[in-house]
Amino acid sequence: MLERAQRGLRLAQQAVVRARTKQTIAAAEGHPNQPLLIAHRGGTADYPENTLLAIKQSLKAGADGVWLSVQATQDGVPVLYRPRDLGELTNGSGTIAEKTFKELSELNAGHHFKSADGTYSYRRAGRAVGIPRVDEVLKVIPKGKQIYLDLKQTPAKHVVEAVSKLLDRHDAWGRVRLYSTDEDTTRLLRDEPRAQVAESRNLTRQRLAEHALEGGECKSAPAEPWVGFELKRKMILTEMFTLGRGDSPVYAQLWTKGAMDCFKKARPDLPIVMFGVNTKSDLETAADLGAHAVLVDSPRKMIPQSVGANPALATARSHRYLQTPSGYNQARTARAASFTSVSTSTKTLSNGAHSSSAPHDLQASPRSRQPVG
Repeated sequence: MLERAQRGLRLAQQAVVRARTKQTIAAAEGHPNQPLLIAHRGGTADYPENTLLAIKQSLKAGADGVWLSVQATQDGVPVLYRPRDLGELTNGSGTIAEKTFKELSELNAGHHFKSADGTYSYRRAGRAVGIPRVDEVLKVIPKGKQIYLDLKQTPAKHVVEAVSKLLDRHDAWGRVRLYSTDEDTTRLLRDEPRAQVAESRNLTRQRLAEHALEGGECKSAPAEPWVGFELKRKMILTEMFTLGRGDSPVYAQLWTKGAMDCFKKARPDLPIVMFGVNTKSDLETAADLGAHAVLVDSPRKMIPQSVGANPALATARSHRYLQTPSGYNQARTARAASFTSVSTSTKTLSNGAHSSSAPHDLQASPRSRQPVG
């Protein structure tokens, strides 16, 4: 009886602590349903993107996780790098796939990063930052922080195999969520039952567009472990007619309460990640809609100092929203029906101009001039 009473007391005390923690978080963040804040490319606005420096500083600031761009070297080493051309961000040239990791280790990933004072400070002696391996990243990110790997390389087989081998070796499938704008990459990743792969970007866009343009009808809900799309997006609304076509550029917010309800129809706990959230007003909008997480370019600007300065509070934020997608095997079975149920509308939306806050499109694809993440 005494043991039962003591156990009951402990549970009551834990409930009080959880309630106080939630109140403290809400007070610090200004919204009771604050989504997780994920550092886009490790914190691309604050430090050289996809570097260990950016990741460590963003986590120190209180980020709940990181979104990282991944390619594989010639010798099969998964590394963090986004563009196709090494010359875009480093002092090198060529592509990741053409180089061994030893060759990449001599490059400065911060060569073209302009600091707040307008200087290229990472070109100075002793300030160069390297292109990190993904296994290095897994070691520096604490358990409980979310990790999103965005595969950025074609052909897909090379990078998918390299990442799969690494996750096998480190038993890390359960630690990461996987994403790609490339359909072949997404399809190959789905062959691995342990992979937490986002729904196809094309299918997510189609669902959102149909809901927005067809009277709010909910035709189907995603069967994948999670989904991600921009909170707002520059797009082209295209109308087809006998004598040609008409294009209207729009800045669309496709996420609405109705769209959120539709996506969560089958699974109320479906994690929905919104990209390109870089203002306080957009963060409030995402919170009101019930986003699970948002991508931010500048954790330093977007995360309240009271959260970043308190490691326990930052950890509590991560655990509060940490969700493991359930029923994934059943979801895989339901996927085929999900794909066929989304019809091709005569009203189509296609991606528009570049937005630095959105996950850039695959650099090797024909649409590389219209980046997505």
